[in-house]
Amino acid sequence: MSTKAQETITRWNSFLSKVQERLFAILAESDAGFDQVIAYNVTDPASMAGAVTAFETRLKGLVIKIAQASGDLSRTYSEIASAGEVMPLDEMLEKGEALSHLIEVEMNEMSIVKRSKAARLLYEIVQEEQSQTRLCKGCNGALEMSISHSASSITCPYCGGVNQVQTSAAVSNFYFGNAIGWIAEDAALEEWRLMTDQEKKYKDLRTPTSEDKELYRDLTAAYWKRYYSAFSKVHPDWDDELVEKEVNAAMRRFRNEHDK
Repeated sequence: MSTKAQETITRWNSFLSKVQERLFAILAESDAGFDQVIAYNVTDPASMAGAVTAFETRLKGLVIKIAQASGDLSRTYSEIASAGEVMPLDEMLEKGEALSHLIEVEMNEMSIVKRSKAARLLYEIVQEEQSQTRLCKGCNGALEMSISHSASSITCPYCGGVNQVQTSAAVSNFYFGNAIGWIAEDAALEEWRLMTDQEKKYKDLRTPTSEDKELYRDLTAAYWKRYYSAFSKVHPDWDDELVEKEVNAAMRRFRNEHDK
């Protein structure tokens, strides 16, 4: 192996090592940063959304750096190959792809975990608010709240007056924002890991077998079943029938994408 090829390999490995170090540094910084955002104002969805966007932008930047460096590596390889020398380009590129995949997995996992943490804390506020007795504006009698997650008209059982009951910002943000989905994502995190790993393996195969596809499909179905089951446990409007409907819809999308 030529000196240029060996130097290229050394630089590539050093580059990937530095990127990985940067990955773990960003994860450590963001872990504490997310908790500060959550503690400051968990009822404001914009704060968490901004924090997640900033975090993901930093990590996506690392993926872009790897992609750009991979292009430079391929051009260097062409120069080395034209001189009749050899260099394990495919192996080197695979290392870069593996690191990019790790970055994306770590990015998604932290986003899921931290958004779920914020959603669960918001849910505690919502449950506290929903436990409070609502009083009739006419006679001050206690109202019987059949619906507590959305605005409703409640007839007072004592005076018959109709009360227009509105929800708080916390309740509205929780039930009609993304909070329940974040809780469901966290509940299905293990299924997501398995599905994501199999998805990468499946897409990396040049000629995937029917068994490869079946495993990918089964893990995808397991994820969506876990996700929607967790969603239904929190949202009062969801039942088993709706869970089944949404899982079937998700798997139709899977078939439309892969049965081509």
